Amino acid sequence: MEQQNLFKVRDRRKKGWFFMDNEYLNGYAKLFGAVGTAVYVSLCRHADNETQKCFPSLELISEELSISRPTIIKYIKLFEKHHLLEKSKRQRNIKQQWINNEYTLLDKSEWLENDSQVKPFNTDSQVKPFSNPSKTDSDSQVKPFNTKDTHINYTHTKETHIATANAVADKEIKDFINIFKTNNPSYERLFNNKTERAAAERFIKKFGFNKALSSAQYAVSISGEQFAPVITTPYQLEKNIGKVISYFEKQRSRNSGVIQV
Repeated sequence: MEQQNLFKVRDRRKKGWFFMDNEYLNGYAKLFGAVGTAVYVSLCRHADNETQKCFPSLELISEELSISRPTIIKYIKLFEKHHLLEKSKRQRNIKQQWINNEYTLLDKSEWLENDSQVKPFNTDSQVKPFSNPSKTDSDSQVKPFNTKDTHINYTHTKETHIATANAVADKEIKDFINIFKTNNPSYERLFNNKTERAAAERFIKKFGFNKALSSAQYAVSISGEQFAPVITTPYQLEKNIGKVISYFEKQRSRNSGVIQV
């Protein structure tokens, strides 16, 4: 019996499928990474075949993909920036609250040209907001030097340790500041600003790199939302971390009280 008779192939005449442009996988998937691609696939899945509009809630996408809400918001903003979609508010409900956002998936002719020189977004550090950092997931881990090598003297080893530690600290500060590019067009000036670098360094030392990074991601993602503090720099985050945590707790409490049908 021929192999083609052993299995059924996908039937496009039946519902239960959706489409995505090949152009996305020809470069944009590498740009946004696996996590960003998963978010885009979810939007494609929910989009109407004719209008290409969809309005899945952040909670629904989070549940489907097991991805945190701030991460989803971050990638949706990046899709907007690269003209992959347009986001708009839907009508208000009887409590005058906005219903889920509406997303319109744009034709590939609208997409910004994909620069092959652009490095993919770093998704290795994505963790849920205010989660405890893992000992095995820290970028700051440095392998110890082999002290059995007797040709390396103590002074040289000590200086090397200091240089390595400084390099790691500088990389962490840069990665931390890089988070603010989502909602701060002038974020590059923060790298050479002593006040901002000092605030970033203090924040990382206080909370640890992974927790500091996830806190910054969350703070940036909620900026612009109603009653949320506007955070565009490390110094603002340091001064308003209490407000960020308070907003996070209120949102978590509110979501836990929602009954879904």
